[in-house]
Amino acid sequence: MIAENRHTILAVDDDPVVIKLLKRILIQEQFEVLAVQTANQALDILTRPNNTNEFDLAIIDLMLPEIDGLELCRRIRLISQIPIIILSAKDTDVDKIVGLSIGADDYLTKPFNPQELVARIRALLRRTHRYETASADLSLLTYNGIEINRELYQVKLNGEPIELSPRLYNLLCYFMQNVGRTLTRQGIFEALWSVEQKTLSTIKGENTISPRTIDVHIRHLRELIEPNPAKPIYIKTIWGVGYKFGVETA
Repeated sequence: MIAENRHTILAVDDDPVVIKLLKRILIQEQFEVLAVQTANQALDILTRPNNTNEFDLAIIDLMLPEIDGLELCRRIRLISQIPIIILSAKDTDVDKIVGLSIGADDYLTKPFNPQELVARIRALLRRTHRYETASADLSLLTYNGIEINRELYQVKLNGEPIELSPRLYNLLCYFMQNVGRTLTRQGIFEALWSVEQKTLSTIKGENTISPRTIDVHIRHLRELIEPNPAKPIYIKTIWGVGYKFGVETA
């Protein structure tokens, strides 16, 4: 952090008027701000040794020269997990969906309400703080012989590694983060695949997954982790509702 106990924000916008406005709003709210006008400047700052840890959040304009905001967002995600808010005059659903699916955490259209921007920043910072507090525990998920090392993207069943597709891996992680909770098909779909589905259906007209096809994925996952898929001990069907992983929560 540039100043101890104060959040530091990287703002990227090619409009000097917007930059001036952002700095005024954020400084007034007791944030530290570093503002640049191009994606290359932002990347240069972020790729300096240890500099990704200097920032708590980035605000990125979509319409940047040379390298646009979507590409900048994609490149930041290769080196950092800091929250990203896209700020743009483009307000179509396609723009928002693509921005969120490529790694942004929020999307706000211009002209924006300063109070709304500050509220969204604070909400993301609160969420990130909770995630960082729990991240050490969540990097290794274990339950009744199943072990997931999220840092290594590795799954073991009774000590033996098993291969899962990306969708099955994400599904198992979600179940193991919600042991004992009844999860609806719609809830699973919204948590794991809604952004992907909206992006593909909007841009390509493809429908690759729906809440009902979750049953197919769960059947495949049972075949890989259950001793007897016909009598599952891990993923239990809650008829008329959805699924539950493991035991009841207290």
